[in-house]
Amino acid sequence: MAFELQRAEALSYDLVKTYVRLAPEAQRDVITWAHARGLHVTSHYQYPAAAFGADAMEHLGSTRTMSRPGAAYQNVLEVFVQSGITCTPTIFTANALLGEDRSWMDDIRIKTIYPRGSMHDYKSALD
Repeated sequence: MAFELQRAEALSYDLVKTYVRLAPEAQRDVITWAHARGLHVTSHYQYPAAAFGADAMEHLGSTRTMSRPGAAYQNVLEVFVQSGITCTPTIFTANALLGEDRSWMDDIRIKTIYPRGSMHDYKSALD
């Protein structure tokens, strides 16, 4: 985890996103670290992230915080209201929004995260 935080600082991240399998103690430490540097933190889990001071939660559907038909549970809504965290609705099929604009393929962030060749199959699927 220390390596990832060093990388986040070196690359001047403006947001830190924690994932589902991150242990609660590590999530608490990441939130403390990020907030000390003025960075916002978002998590896949609402709780305990909200209790640790996270700023946001990612898409409700992945961590059993809503019913199969898509209704959020009352206790989940209450945590949002009481903690003040926000929820980011992730659009998993965002490539449909790109249309003919493929400029994102030349974005330095994409080129850095996905080195030459690693995006080949994805680009082919878009053609």
